[in-house]
Amino acid sequence: MKKNIWYEVYGAVDINDNEYGTETKESFDSLKEAQYYLVKHKHEELSIDEWEADENGDNAIKIQTIC
Repeated sequence: MKKNIWYEVYGAVDINDNEYGTETKESFDSLKEAQYYLVKHKHEELSIDEWEADENGDNAIKIQTIC
């Protein structure tokens, strides 16, 4: 079965929200795109996780935290 891989850029919840923790900022199909997002938003503390799921979107698991 084919696996789908994507990269999630996440960081702290916006100050204006009444929540704490992290939230997804953007998702990308390639690591290069995710890394470019970090460069463009270098004033924010962001991280990248690599994710994998079945081709139908089921069984999503985090593979690794890249940075």
